[in-house]
Amino acid sequence: CDNKCSVQDLPGSSTIDIQTTIDPAFADFVSNHGADFTGFALTDAYVADDGKWEQILENVVLVADTRLNPQQVGLRPLGEKLTIMAEEPLPRSGAPDRYFYAVHGDKGYEIPLHLWEYIEDHGSIQLFGPPITHYSLLKNNIYHQCFANLCLMVDATTPGLTYIRPEPLGYAYRELYFQPTAQQI
Repeated sequence: CDNKCSVQDLPGSSTIDIQTTIDPAFADFVSNHGADFTGFALTDAYVADDGKWEQILENVVLVADTRLNPQQVGLRPLGEKLTIMAEEPLPRSGAPDRYFYAVHGDKGYEIPLHLWEYIEDHGSIQLFGPPITHYSLLKNNIYHQCFANLCLMVDATTPGLTYIRPEPLGYAYRELYFQPTAQQI
């Protein structure tokens, strides 16, 4: 929490309100989707190169049409911005534990049902964007699949337990695009 927290004699059950670092334009989005989905704020909100109001969080980059009274809050397309290579769509395999997302006729991307349920519970495929990679092993029982606006990681290291969360791509976006002297207001 950097300089937003003070080190004092706090009781053991103290909590830190992370909402104070989220710009008011994005507060409802973060509240509705949860900090476990968005991650913590990495920057203050600022005017991006395209004139939109933007704030970089650990897992997503939030964007709104305006700072005051934004009509719509969405996600920057991190797949494109971070040049995540799109994989060629494949024909349906017929696996019963997969949702098939068609993109070109009978070709598309298979999404494991537990990942599809996560997507539906956290805003639908319209928020995530269409898949751009296939579900694959990242490393050591960690799987992932990327969509236009974010990537999801699946930790299958604990038998019988599947932990799904967005990959923390906000750090890479911040390194590539954030300019501390940007038009922060």
